[in-house]
Amino acid sequence: MQAEELLLQLRLRGMCAPGEGAAILVEQGYATQRRDKLVLTPDGRREADARFRYDDASPERARVVRAYERFLPLNGAVTQVCSDWQIDRGWKTVERLGALDDKAGPVLLTLGEHVPRYAHYRGLLRQARTQVEDGAHEWFVSPAIDSYHTVWMQLHEDLLLGLGLQRGE
Repeated sequence: MQAEELLLQLRLRGMCAPGEGAAILVEQGYATQRRDKLVLTPDGRREADARFRYDDASPERARVVRAYERFLPLNGAVTQVCSDWQIDRGWKTVERLGALDDKAGPVLLTLGEHVPRYAHYRGLLRQARTQVEDGAHEWFVSPAIDSYHTVWMQLHEDLLLGLGLQRGE
């Protein structure tokens, strides 16, 4: 993972395993090494916020705006189904996740075709959904893996980052 890609991952996750480019980020003051993890610094957050925000006039920003407008109604439903999973781990909840994923698919495919930074999210969400449907239920909400909820939250953060927005705006 190159330094720029690693900086983006750090911005979305807060911390991650060090990879290629970690030494550069530490040297620039954008990250620190804590045991076996690389952690984003406040300077790193500011740099990432500036570097990964799309310019207001860019075609990428226009695509992200359209995707975000389609994403928002799904976001509440995905958040709710993930919350419901904590209470009801039945097949109906898995089916609800599948139906929401089917709705999210076209949004993410279109966005990924036009803005490559977002192209990997569809595959990660499909992988998590398939794992859940196959009975590996930790793939629903576990923060320790790229579960559906974890990837969805990273996607949400990446959309906000691209638009220069903070959660709650």
